[in-house]
Amino acid sequence: MERHKTRQRKVVHESRNFTLETEEIELVGGKVVTRDRVVHNGAAVMIPQMDDGRLIMVRQYRHSVREELVEFPAGTIDKGEQPLDCAKRELIEEVGQSARDWLSLGILYPCPGFCSEIQHVYLARGLSHAEQDRDEDELIELLPMNPREVVEAIKSHRILDGKSIAAFYRAVISGNISL
Repeated sequence: MERHKTRQRKVVHESRNFTLETEEIELVGGKVVTRDRVVHNGAAVMIPQMDDGRLIMVRQYRHSVREELVEFPAGTIDKGEQPLDCAKRELIEEVGQSARDWLSLGILYPCPGFCSEIQHVYLARGLSHAEQDRDEDELIELLPMNPREVVEAIKSHRILDGKSIAAFYRAVISGNISL
């Protein structure tokens, strides 16, 4: 597939987790358009599964949507950090657990219309207690749920987080989580 050509790129804003760029793009037919793009470090999403089969979800406030969401633990990859290392760090920080077994469930593009973020999805098993080191602004409630309860929470709109719905579905259809 023929690609568009970036003629000009301007950084509008830089922060710890992302950069906002405005780009002048020449389309395949020669037309020139302007596009905004969020360049993101990427993230890791974990589905922690307890020995009894329950999955650990979290409830936390998400300022961008101004409400508390139920979701699987996740975190932004630090510059130079590998996705699995981020997943291991975030599982300890948010859930207070480490995992013996990690299974990659692939990647997700959460907002490809304007954002470069890649979310790396993992199933974490063989959980054991780890000393938690939560960020001071993270107020997280742990919500262990069996897979059927997750399905019901998705159906009843109590789980609205897209990455969590997609990660759960990926784990179920791959045969790694049974309903």
